[in-house]
Amino acid sequence: MFDFFKKKKDPVEESGKLEMNKEMFLSTMKVITDYTQRDVIKIELSNDECSIFDSKFGGLPYLGVDDEVPLSTDNKQLRLLGQINFADLPMNSYQLEAGLLQFWAMDNDLYGLDFENMISQAESRVIYYSSIDKTVSESQILNKYHPEGEGYFPIVDNFKLHFIGGEEGISIGDYHFDGLFTQEWNNLYPNNLISSYYDLPDEILYEDEFNEFSGFGHKMFGYPAFTQEDPRSSEKYDDYILLLQIDSVGIGDKEIMWGDSGICNFFITKKDLENKNFSKVLYNWDCY
Repeated sequence: MFDFFKKKKDPVEESGKLEMNKEMFLSTMKVITDYTQRDVIKIELSNDECSIFDSKFGGLPYLGVDDEVPLSTDNKQLRLLGQINFADLPMNSYQLEAGLLQFWAMDNDLYGLDFENMISQAESRVIYYSSIDKTVSESQILNKYHPEGEGYFPIVDNFKLHFIGGEEGISIGDYHFDGLFTQEWNNLYPNNLISSYYDLPDEILYEDEFNEFSGFGHKMFGYPAFTQEDPRSSEKYDDYILLLQIDSVGIGDKEIMWGDSGICNFFITKKDLENKNFSKVLYNWDCY
């Protein structure tokens, strides 16, 4: 007699013990990373002295003569996370050649993150200067810049930024990754079907080779990394790409620390990036 109520097994259960090894994993990753290549600008830190006009994480921000420090919705000064002088960037497909882009956040236990509306910029801000006034002095800015802090801020010191252009394929944290990996694996190994890349054994998933595809590190563009999950899995953020990523990596005793060894991402739509419209940037950070 047929058992019409028998639970349907997934591919892994149906096929019993599958053959899964590192070479199969790397072969699948090569296919995926080859066709998902995207421009990336890797960021390296140094302890070099940096001015108010330089690209940096932390430190004293640039402010025009008539500009004020951005405020939260309750009128508290935000603190500078970092600023990118586009003149420092290598040639890139996003045509970022002139101006200064700043990233600000509140110094509180959530670093200004708005879980309910991640593009609200209620306690964070992304500000673009199309031109830079080189007559501004540090003393002028020090007279205006007095952010109130609760001692939580992830960047205490300042770091000068150096940029390296290149390309990279999709990272394991990107919310498109699981579907792409599963599809490509099943194409390559039809006798070893999987339902998700999580079906692979831990000894494959967590080997050093896997870290190559993690997406971690400081960078602009490319593919993001997360310790939790990609906020763009929500349909309303589907067209957002990575703008800037700040990892929990400093230099020696000069730390950058997002909670418990976390990571920060800023995302933007390609259209807004082309129009230099940074009013709807998605701000996210997470940690272990």
